[in-house]
Amino acid sequence: IQDKNFQTHGLKLLFQFLMEKGYEYPVSLKSLSRPSGKDFQQVVTFLLQNIDPSFGSASSDLKFEEEVSLQFKSIGYPYPLSKTALVAAGSPHTWPGLLASLIWLVEHIIVTIQDQIERK
Repeated sequence: IQDKNFQTHGLKLLFQFLMEKGYEYPVSLKSLSRPSGKDFQQVVTFLLQNIDPSFGSASSDLKFEEEVSLQFKSIGYPYPLSKTALVAAGSPHTWPGLLASLIWLVEHIIVTIQDQIERK
């Protein structure tokens, strides 16, 4: 996950997915390469709402990082997500791992959508 080629490919995949799915906030490859906490939270919320439309609703009593961690676990993400990393998303030591988790999530969503289409 520290490999620059992996990160570049992953950023492009994430950016393309966000554009194709109508992501409503301003975003660029540059902003995704070192997102602010707010940008990261908006991207994660958008992605997880593709799986669970109620994700991030005001009805949850959980903090954002707790809700994200639980959601990733519930959909089968194979690694624990550090709540500390989720809070410091854009920092150089946490971002590569979080980017890898977002790449996994995008691929999971794509496979889920394709599976739903094939079942029709």
